[in-house]
This record gives sequence, C-alpha cells and structure tokens, in this order.
Amino acid sequence: MELMYEHLRCGGIINLDETPVQVLKEPGRENTTKSYMWVACRSGTKPVVLFHYAPSRAGRIAAEIVGDFKGVLQTDGYAGYNALGGSEGIVHAGCLVHVRRKFMDVLKAGSKKKKGTTSTMIDLIAKLYRLESRARKDGFSPEEILNMRTEKARPLLNKIYEIILKSAGSIPPTSLLGKALSYALGQWPRITVYLENPALTPDNNIAENAYVLSLWAVKIGYSVVLREEPMPARPSTASSKPPKPIILILLTTSTNSSKNFLMHNAVPIWKNSCHGIS
Repeated sequence: MELMYEHLRCGGIINLDETPVQVLKEPGRENTTKSYMWVACRSGTKPVVLFHYAPSRAGRIAAEIVGDFKGVLQTDGYAGYNALGGSEGIVHAGCLVHVRRKFMDVLKAGSKKKKGTTSTMIDLIAKLYRLESRARKDGFSPEEILNMRTEKARPLLNKIYEIILKSAGSIPPTSLLGKALSYALGQWPRITVYLENPALTPDNNIAENAYVLSLWAVKIGYSVVLREEPMPARPSTASSKPPKPIILILLTTSTNSSKNFLMHNAVPIWKNSCHGIS
C-alpha cells in the first residue's frame, strides 16, 4: 500500500477531497458516528486514485496522505487544507466549480435584485470553461494552453475579480450573494493558480468524480465496514488487459468480522512507474 502513496506523491499534482461516510461495526465507535473517505488523485500518464478512510475530517489527515509531497495541491475551500496548502514546497490551487456553485445557489433562490451580478458571474465562468474545453478538444500543446490562458482566460478572471471587489462592499455579508462573494474573494489567490500550469484544470472535479464508484455502491444498498484482510495476489501478467491504475474499494455487506473494509486491486501499479514496479 505504501508504494501506492509514494507513487501518488512523486507526481507534480495531487487533487484531494473528502466526503462523509457511515462505517458499521467499527471498534469503539457508534454506527451513527460520522467518518470520512478521503480521495487523493494523481493524473497524467501514470494516474492513481487512492481512497483513504479516516474517522476524522481534520487537516492532519490530509497531511498524512500527502506526506513529503512537493508540488501543486488542488482542493476545494475547506479550511482543513489551509495549513497544508501553506507548507513549504506546496502550491495550493483552488476549485472554480465551488465558486460557481455558490453563485448558482443565489440564482436558484430567485432574488431579482441579485440576479444581475449573479448571472454575470456565472456567464463569465462559463466562458472560462468553454476556453478550456476548446483547448482540450483541439489538442493544444502545453505552450498553447498557457498562451490561451494568458490572452483570454486571465482577462475574464480579472473581470470576475473586479465584480467581486465592487459588489462585496454593498452586499450584506450574511446574504447568499454576500457569502458567495466572500467565498470567491477568499479563494481567489488559489483560483488563479491554474493559469500558470497547463497540467492543471480550473477545478477539483477529478477528485470529486472519483467518488462515483463508492457512491454508486452505497446507492444499491451496500454498507461500508472495516475488515482486516490481506491484499489479493497480483493478477497474472498473462492477462490480455493490464490492471486499471487505481485502487478500487470493495463495499461489502459481510459481517463476519468487526473490520470489514477491503481495499481491492491495490498492489499493481504500472511497469516503468516512478518506483520501477512491473
């Protein structure tokens, strides 16, 4: 397992997120106690997705996962990431999707008075994503992506920032719009980090989307419990298809043990990975 964490840390970018999860029959804890599943992703040519269970959402858990990593850490605005994001050797990137969600909440509330500013913000963010989509679709080189962001994305972000500064002083901070503006302002230094790194996206969706498998399993009725069990043997190298470069979580209804959480398919990484694992 440690090799998987080492592989995660030797990339240049880690996307990190966490979500509540209910764990059954965990020693010393009630079944109704809230626990957390953390997901850490390394993208690129040798990607990995790690699911890390913890009974807490504390920032120290994020620090344990990241370890001695040096590079870009991309997260949402949860305050538990602040200390880690400010560590030496780490550049903290933010999530534009979370900024957008705050303004979408305002729009859904239906206030006509606030609709103008909110709609403008959402439209400008949409333009940023259209630029990114077009660049990926047209196969832009890293240099072309940086040029596009400098020439087109940065002016849009500057316009968004101007609106935030102009509106923040005149909107009640406790209103939905006030909270959206405050969140965007607080996250702004992190939001713009992606402009300088062609390997980054404007958001942390890679980590959030990694939860699809576990959430799907929960929806069909499986429960998460902890099980102390040895890792499965590595699949035969004669297999026509290489193992997927992720750790899969097997969610089981088994209650044969007080610990019933099985990490599955965790050993194989890739030939010629940064640790030379074949």
